[in-house]
Amino acid sequence: MEDSNQIHSPSPSSHPSKSPKPPKPTISSLRPWSFLYLHKADLTLSTLSRITSTPAGQDKILLLLGYSSLLGSSVLTRISLARLHYLSSLLIKRATTLPPNTTVIIDVQNAKIPTSTLLVLAARLKALSSVISDFRIFARLFGLIGIYTWAKDVWSNPGSDGVEDRLVKAQVIVNFFFQILENGAYLASKNVLNWSESKQNKAWLWSSRFWASHVFLEFLRLGRVWNVHSREVVEGKGKEKEVDAERRQREWRKEWTKNLIVNSAWAPLTLHWSKDGGLISDTWVGTFGSVAGVVGVGRLLGYA
Repeated sequence: MEDSNQIHSPSPSSHPSKSPKPPKPTISSLRPWSFLYLHKADLTLSTLSRITSTPAGQDKILLLLGYSSLLGSSVLTRISLARLHYLSSLLIKRATTLPPNTTVIIDVQNAKIPTSTLLVLAARLKALSSVISDFRIFARLFGLIGIYTWAKDVWSNPGSDGVEDRLVKAQVIVNFFFQILENGAYLASKNVLNWSESKQNKAWLWSSRFWASHVFLEFLRLGRVWNVHSREVVEGKGKEKEVDAERRQREWRKEWTKNLIVNSAWAPLTLHWSKDGGLISDTWVGTFGSVAGVVGVGRLLGYA
């Protein structure tokens, strides 16, 4: 007869139990999630429809898409070329380890070299950026109408601060010359105007220089606005509730900061286009342009 003390039930550690497999998703279990995703997709499409229903909204979306495409193209090209450089260095390193008088033959004509997927994608992104840039310049052909309306408002309704008023008037003037020269250069590049290539290049450069002048004037205007506003805050302290004053200050400073960020992003780009041959690489052009695009789209969405 066996002793009952010799009988042991198997411990959990000796026979670990397997965790139950999660049930496979079914149509009925996915139905509540599908409604959620459809609702989010509907909100996204409705927002895009609202934004792209105006020329300004379309331009902001295309601005972000164009420069982010250029940035993506530049980054992918750098990655692909870095990989190619690494493989070339590795091939040379291995070739140096071969015995002396060894002949290495590389049949380039019959070799099947696969096309780099990254380079293909980079080329397509750059082509997309070029198409968007061309479209945005074409859309700006009507920009003189907006500049006329802007000038009419500035001269008819002068601001309370004379210094800021003069800066804005100067911006109107430089934007007028910018638009005239850009329109002429663009139409000449499409054979609408009979301008020589040299004249086109000069028009492109000087249009960018007038744009750079606008950006410089905007820095001066933002500095003036900051000083005037700070003085008004000190003089008007105590005239409104402290909570309301702090809230208004936060909102004002947030808006001022966004304007400063956008202008700071355009500054190196306008200088880059103002010099024949440029100053910075496509990577930096895409980066600065994307910053301006993110802030612009964020404003449309209410995030920035």
